[in-house]
Amino acid sequence: MTITLEGDFARLGRLVDALGAHARGQLPRAILERTAPILAADIRRGFDASRSPQNRRWRRLAQPRGRGRPNRGGPLVDSGELRDLASNVQVTREGFLIVIPRPYAARHLYGGGAVPARPYLPRGEKLPAAWQSRLNTAATELWRSVYLGV
Repeated sequence: MTITLEGDFARLGRLVDALGAHARGQLPRAILERTAPILAADIRRGFDASRSPQNRRWRRLAQPRGRGRPNRGGPLVDSGELRDLASNVQVTREGFLIVIPRPYAARHLYGGGAVPARPYLPRGEKLPAAWQSRLNTAATELWRSVYLGV
C-alpha cells in the first residue's frame, strides 16, 4: 500500500517556520519591539497634553517658573529630560522596562510633600484602555502578517 500526500508543501514549510519562530520567542519579541514605540508615543502625548494616562488633567504649577525658565510645555516639561527618560521604552524578555534615574521622578509620579501627583506612567497592573487598544492593534497586525501570509 502506498500513501501519497499532495499539497502546497512550500506553504506548509512557511507555517512550520512561523511556528518555530514563535516557539523560540522571536514572534513575541517582535511584537514587543513593534509596540514599544507606540507606548513611548502615548507617554510623550501625556506630557505634551499635561494629562495622566487615564486622561486626567495634571494640576497646574502653584507658581509660574522664574525668569529665564519659560514654561516649555506644562508642569513637568521644563528641560524635557523627564519626558525623554519616561518615554524611553526598552524591550526585555518579559515585556517593557522604563528606567528613570532621577530622584524627583517618583515624587512627580506619586506626589509627595508640596508636590502634587502628576501621573505620567500608568500605575498598577493595567494599561489604560486606549493605550492597550493601540498596542493590541499593532500586535494583531504583526501576528496576522506572520500567519496569514503563510
